[in-house]
Amino acid sequence: DKELHYFERVGSTWGTEQNLGGVIAGNPSATVDGNGRVIVAMLNSAGNVFEDALPSGGSWSGWTSLAGVLSGNITLTSLSGSVYLLGLNGAGLGWSLEWTAGATNTWGAWTSLGGVFATGTTLSGAPYGATLHVQGINPQGILFETTGSGTSFGAWTGLNGILAATPTLAATTSGLFMFDVNGPGLLWDQEDTTSWQGWNPLSGVLEGAPVAAAAGANAFVFGLNSAGNLDRKSTRLNSSHANI
Repeated sequence: DKELHYFERVGSTWGTEQNLGGVIAGNPSATVDGNGRVIVAMLNSAGNVFEDALPSGGSWSGWTSLAGVLSGNITLTSLSGSVYLLGLNGAGLGWSLEWTAGATNTWGAWTSLGGVFATGTTLSGAPYGATLHVQGINPQGILFETTGSGTSFGAWTGLNGILAATPTLAATTSGLFMFDVNGPGLLWDQEDTTSWQGWNPLSGVLEGAPVAAAAGANAFVFGLNSAGNLDRKSTRLNSSHANI
């Protein structure tokens, strides 16, 4: 039915499956703002952007159109309590939309991020310190990044490497990590405290892009191998990488 379903975990217990409705295309994305509000966004089959929100201690607000027409998947990330929606239009140009948490709790206007990125990909984003990092790959698979405050960004900068997907980012307490695969599916990472340190090969061959998460000083990366089994690794900044 292409409706969005979710599960909520309270303490150590998962609740029952819940239906938020909607008709989605691609993958939804979700994050939490500075007031503890859960925000989830999705595209419909026409590329229209919709969001639903769950205030802390409240109930879901219902799907609201954010205008805009994007392609592929979208990304939600947060910085200093505000939420940023990132995505690409049909021409591969990057766009962002800011949700300002506070007394007004409002979405701003769409802001062009420029660039020309590969069809069918998305932009990834993550905060580190007071800076929002946004990344994407161009049609040749070359990685580019822009950084900024969320309301303004610098020029796109090439980070080298020929990649098969947009990187996944994980911000630990000691640094920012990115993980990605190249054309043969080999897993690589980079680490950043004040600047990116260059690509490091990690053991493993994955089918498709990995997913990463941070917990304290540790970064975790997950992916599927050719047999469909889930692989995972953990790492700390400037340390060796280990399978778990």
